Amino acid sequence: MYIRRADTAPRRNAPGQKYYTFRLSHVERSGDTVRQVTLLNLGSKFPVPERDWPALLALVKDVRAHQPPLVPPDPRLLDFARRIAARLDDIGFDPDAAVVFQIRSAEFFTFVCAGRMHSNCYQRR
Repeated sequence: MYIRRADTAPRRNAPGQKYYTFRLSHVERSGDTVRQVTLLNLGSKFPVPERDWPALLALVKDVRAHQPPLVPPDPRLLDFARRIAARLDDIGFDPDAAVVFQIRSAEFFTFVCAGRMHSNCYQRR
């Protein structure tokens, strides 16, 4: 799992400005091909700085494995990690399973941190 910044189409009310969204992605191998699968859309105002992304993802893994962190984490990062882990549990993401996720466009999960972040739900078929 990793977080990436993705360029998206400019907003209608701000033409000419660059617009980015942050996504939690996973790499999956199918035969000879490798592809990125977006697990969660973290929104355009993702408040965690890029230098903290590795620590956040390590906390997400710890939370999902029900393991306490070795070092006391920043409470804000721990809160984000719990929210992201809950969303991954909601969509049934299992990094060890070789499954393809497909979007379920009717459902959106929203959670609020420092700003609003929206995450699309993906489901196995």
